[in-house]
Amino acid sequence: MSQKLNAAIAVIGIDIGKNSFHLVGHDPRGAIVLRQKWSRGQVEARLANLPPCLIGMEACVGAHHLSRRLQMLGHDARLMPAKYARPYSKGQKNDFRDAEAIAEAVQRPTMKFVATKTADQLDLQALHRVRDRLVGQRTGVINQIRAFLLERGVDVRQGLHSLRSELLGMRLCLGMRLLTAPSERPSVAGILGRPMELKRSRLFEQVADVLEQRIRDRELVAGAELPSERQLMAEYGVGRTAIREALFHLQRAGFVDLRAGSRARVAAPNAEVVMTSLSSSAKYLLSDDNGIRHFQDARALFETGLARDAARNATPKDLRLLGDALDANYKSIGDIRRFEDSDVAFHYAIATIPKNPIYVVMHRAIIDWLVDQRRVTLSYPGQNRVAFDAHVAIFEAIKAHDPELADARMRSHLGQVAKLYWKARRAAK
Repeated sequence: MSQKLNAAIAVIGIDIGKNSFHLVGHDPRGAIVLRQKWSRGQVEARLANLPPCLIGMEACVGAHHLSRRLQMLGHDARLMPAKYARPYSKGQKNDFRDAEAIAEAVQRPTMKFVATKTADQLDLQALHRVRDRLVGQRTGVINQIRAFLLERGVDVRQGLHSLRSELLGMRLCLGMRLLTAPSERPSVAGILGRPMELKRSRLFEQVADVLEQRIRDRELVAGAELPSERQLMAEYGVGRTAIREALFHLQRAGFVDLRAGSRARVAAPNAEVVMTSLSSSAKYLLSDDNGIRHFQDARALFETGLARDAARNATPKDLRLLGDALDANYKSIGDIRRFEDSDVAFHYAIATIPKNPIYVVMHRAIIDWLVDQRRVTLSYPGQNRVAFDAHVAIFEAIKAHDPELADARMRSHLGQVAKLYWKARRAAK
């Protein structure tokens, strides 16, 4: 371009292409003084020789980079949305008319321009666009998998967490199984249509197992707060429902203490919690006559062992407490409810002599499980006095520190109670 032409250009409109750019330039009066097609490599080199002028471009791919380069050369480069420049196009659409429309639009005082983005802003925008694309692709894959499963009668709710929960519960070992011989190769319908070997049927059990192991390994110590539900959801990639069910499961097992208004804390399981967790199973066994007999035999074995231990190790203080329990037992003869309580207290005093908390909890659990037997036998006429006399004999053997005699008298007492119970049961029928 000549020196005279360069000085006459005030406004330039550039229609950006992949490899070639179309330019239309106006002088200060609005007359067209430039209409040329340049290659990408020529744009910066030629515009560098022009005096500063107003340059308009559509905000499209590559426009922000070119705008920054032209601003570095001293030009007033501005970007605008393509839809705002389109109304200024005249005649049939072509590249030069688009450039002319851009040159007209950039001069409008009410035009809304797009700010030129920095390289960092474009990088951030690229990350967002890539993420949007990946999320869209993931959603498409999720919906496709849901459709495949629905064809086999497996209904999965919308969302990644729902699908992940479902698939974790389905041990679909398609990879290895599809490598078998064609005659042995199962169909997808066959795999999805019949019961599968499941590692876990419910997701919360997997979460509970992991948290329980962390507690056993002392990674989470007794009294420490557990991570929040949100943190556990992010760590294990599951929903809030699975986390809450896992915490309730651990609470029942005695590993977690849940209280309203505060975060869950690690609890140290004790013998009482363990026996409580067995209570439902024990009561189910006691609904059958054979189950009751088994528990009677277990009680006899357990309490005779306690009597032997008490006879060997009872201290004067232990004997005094056991004597107090025996006195209370005597004073309650004739009052079935009070005698029942004092009977339990006497046997409980024997269980405390070894100073082993597990013995105490096991004794309390067995007594609770056999509560029906105790009420039936103690309500039998004259049984209060018979039971008290047996207690006196057991006390005397323990006081004499004679393990064999204590064992024999406790066994005789419990055997007599068991026989009376079955006699009362037969009479009731």
